Amino acid sequence: MKPRNTAYLAHIRDAIHQVELYARDHTYEQFLQTPWDQAAVVRHLEIVGEAASQITADFKSAHPDIPWRRISDFRNVLVHEYFAVDPLLIWEILQKDIPALKIEIEKFLEETGQN
Repeated sequence: MKPRNTAYLAHIRDAIHQVELYARDHTYEQFLQTPWDQAAVVRHLEIVGEAASQITADFKSAHPDIPWRRISDFRNVLVHEYFAVDPLLIWEILQKDIPALKIEIEKFLEETGQN
């Protein structure tokens, strides 16, 4: 794997870890009551999206099971259309998409000895 990809995958892993820290032990209602945690989660999701957009096309093509484009596009929504971001959508991403992405990213990094 190209060092560039390894670095960006590590950034994704680290941002996911931060997202988990900010969202752990929260119900959706508690998440809604903590705007500072929401802001931190959104920031780290932006990092996930930016790092995903920087991964090389050949790596993305070799791993089409990961929705690279959707991840990058969501980063653009978070950055440019932040006023329209639904907290429920963020919560659903935290509950469904992030755990699956984490598994895949950790698998890639383990293969390179970078976990």
